[in-house]
Amino acid sequence: MNNKGTSPGGRRQPGGFHNSAEGGGRGEEQEEEEANTRTNTFWEDDPSERIKRRVTDFFDHRRVVMGMASLTTFVLWGDDLRLFFFTKSADPFFYSLFLCAMLVFFCEFMCNTICKDGYKGGFFFWLDMIATFSLFVDIPWVLAVIEMLIVSSSGQDSGASSLTSTVATVRTARAVRLVRLIRLVRVVKLWTMFRKAKDGDMDERLQQQARNAANAKQAALKRVEASRLGKLLSEMTTRRVVVMVLMMLFVLPFLDASDLDNSKVYGLSLLFWYGRSGCGYEYDASTGTFQLQDPGSSLYACDSQSENWLFLEGWRNLIYLYSEVTRDRIYNEEKTDELLWLRIPNWSDSGKLADITFVSTQRGSWHENAACGRLWEETEGADCPYRQEDLEDVVYRPASCSDLEACAEVLAIARFNRSGFTRETAAVSMVQTCFVCFLLGTMSIQFQNDTQSLVIAPIEKMVNIIKQLAEDPLEPPNLESFEEEDAPKQKNKGPQLETTMLENTILKIGGLLQVGFGEAGAQIIGKNMSSGDGELNIMMPGAKVDSVFGFVDIRQFTDTTECLEEDVMVFVNSIGHIVHKCVHRWSGVANKNIGDAFLVLWKIDQEYLPKRGVQSSQKSAQAAARVSDIADRSLFAFLKVICETRRSERIRAFSNHPRIIKRFGKRHEVQFGLGLHVGWAIEGPIGSDYKVDASYLSPHVNISMKLESGTKEYGVPLLLSEPLYLLLSLKAKQRCRKIDMVSMVGMSKPCGIYTFPMREAVLRTPERSGDQEIGEVWKPQGLEVSADVIEGDGVEFLFIIDRDVNNLQKHIPGFDPDDPNANTTRSRLRKALCHYIAGDWRLAREDYEALLKDFRHDKPTRAVYDFMHSLDFVPPSNWREVYRKM
Repeated sequence: MNNKGTSPGGRRQPGGFHNSAEGGGRGEEQEEEEANTRTNTFWEDDPSERIKRRVTDFFDHRRVVMGMASLTTFVLWGDDLRLFFFTKSADPFFYSLFLCAMLVFFCEFMCNTICKDGYKGGFFFWLDMIATFSLFVDIPWVLAVIEMLIVSSSGQDSGASSLTSTVATVRTARAVRLVRLIRLVRVVKLWTMFRKAKDGDMDERLQQQARNAANAKQAALKRVEASRLGKLLSEMTTRRVVVMVLMMLFVLPFLDASDLDNSKVYGLSLLFWYGRSGCGYEYDASTGTFQLQDPGSSLYACDSQSENWLFLEGWRNLIYLYSEVTRDRIYNEEKTDELLWLRIPNWSDSGKLADITFVSTQRGSWHENAACGRLWEETEGADCPYRQEDLEDVVYRPASCSDLEACAEVLAIARFNRSGFTRETAAVSMVQTCFVCFLLGTMSIQFQNDTQSLVIAPIEKMVNIIKQLAEDPLEPPNLESFEEEDAPKQKNKGPQLETTMLENTILKIGGLLQVGFGEAGAQIIGKNMSSGDGELNIMMPGAKVDSVFGFVDIRQFTDTTECLEEDVMVFVNSIGHIVHKCVHRWSGVANKNIGDAFLVLWKIDQEYLPKRGVQSSQKSAQAAARVSDIADRSLFAFLKVICETRRSERIRAFSNHPRIIKRFGKRHEVQFGLGLHVGWAIEGPIGSDYKVDASYLSPHVNISMKLESGTKEYGVPLLLSEPLYLLLSLKAKQRCRKIDMVSMVGMSKPCGIYTFPMREAVLRTPERSGDQEIGEVWKPQGLEVSADVIEGDGVEFLFIIDRDVNNLQKHIPGFDPDDPNANTTRSRLRKALCHYIAGDWRLAREDYEALLKDFRHDKPTRAVYDFMHSLDFVPPSNWREVYRKM
């Protein structure tokens, strides 16, 4: 057992990641390997499944696929190459290769049927089976068996076997021509093999890219690697193209009106009847005339109408002319088909059927090719240089004799050598096969390209958007790779398609989700979008987070609503735009809009927060600096909210509204109450299937609201709690003032409250320049250092540099950097507060009265003095325990 992350004694080391130098950084890799091992346990435990997987991997291996593709290429063109380029002596070699190919294909077919899931009974199952068994027609030993079956099924006796065998050969040749069309199915097998090899190369490249990527997860999200829909639609398109091409190849030949060449059969019929015309007569060579034979020896189909125009030389001339029947006298003088053997009634032998071996005439002579004749001899075809495919048997039998057993042998046969036509047919077949491959490939690619560009690519793009939203709902989807592919299409941009409209709709919905749910809803969106079942699951436990919570409230909102009526939405959204812009600019997020109020927060990463809480993070210098920077950003963002609202022309325009002037006067300014506090909260969805909100539940959220509410009592626009003040940097603390010690519900003990002193008279800051964004740093004039450089080391020094912050505290006693008595004033404020907190209200009264005499507009001082006055300057008995309740 791997005791990863444990001590020698079995006790787990703290943190689980403090490994030695030898094993450092291997924790996540080992966990991933263990997960993969657990996933593959089933394969390792089941031998049959392991064997099936290995067999499938073997046939899917790139080298095996390429080898099968090469064998398929040979089988596809091999028979035509044999007929066109090679002689009869090379046939056994080709037949052996065909037999081996058939066995290999059959082995692959059976292995895929047994081992590959989803293959048996599928489309390519039937294609592979047809392609495998179509090889039978290329092996003559198999054809011989087929001929024997046809002969035995005819039911004829041995006396008619010769005639039936010849007819069967003709029928078999015709069937073979049809069955060989099926071999074009192997084109599909070849196509699928190249597609498989191409997909394998692409998968290997994608895996290599994933291994080389710095972040494999982001690399995978950048582009959807293989869409299931794309694969399914591509396979269906290939099937449709295959079926269409095969149907064309099989059906079109039957729809073509055939023009048969009957010249050979007609010429053979003339030779038959010419030879039978002397039947019943006997030629007398001495007198040169015919003598009537014995009447009892007459033969079937004797014409007995011989005239003087029937003579031996004419019969021989007719045979010679028949041997020249295929000579092309227009284009060349060569015979396309050579007459090899002839069996007809011999005119010189009283019309008896016989093999004509030689004829000589004044026109020329013809010799029988004995090696390719003698149909009924056992040695037939033994020495014939021509293949069976090169020989054509022309058969003639009188129609009146077709059903009589007595004339079963009355059959005229002529055998021609058609090797030239065979070679021409093989060449055309090779061209046809190439054309089918080209047609199948181009049509499939074209259909797939159209489907890819119009359907698959937009769907993949939408799936990519949804995946990225599920991974990080607050991050805008990255569509750079898709935009690069779509750039050429923009030049020929036509009407907007429904897929584009749907894509834009998804982007808008994603934007609305991001805006509507915010940071708190990111996890909700991600989990529900990743589940893939379409169900909204809000019955899930929340997550505990540590954050700085900020609450913003618009003062006198009810009266403003009555004055602006419908325009109040524009008014609130104008303020909300500034609030959200400033908060987001300084690393915060908006959570909730509650009419006239806004809840915002700054999350603190858990890596900076040890288990004992926020304050203990100060023990780590790095963690303390990071947490302090987050606290500084929250305070700086709220100061920017105040300045930007005073600077906004649109909001000032509302102040000049006639009804606003009538209700509040001409010098009305929009006032805010802002509260800041830090603490924990439970983040999660709240609601039902009808309405759900992403919220934070915690007493610390309520404390930020109480602080905002307390701004009315103390007469300041901003209050922050002591826990947040302690996290601030030194420069930020120097800008703040502690004004009271209070106890609040949700706090285990009383805490101090602080404010950022500011005067309304100096809130009007300079107008923003054209390139100045809302919430950005306002650098002093003459400072050429960029804001990024200033912000690079944290926000602390912005409390000194930023002109907005300096203008807010201009002429504020004790906080104006130009005030020479600032330290004295701040000492007096601290002294009075110390007497007040310590319960020595007699001295505190004297201190506060002196302060009010010098600073009569100091509202926090007035608020504390009025509180003591309400109790007759006598603190409660438990003052040091509860202080002032808020």
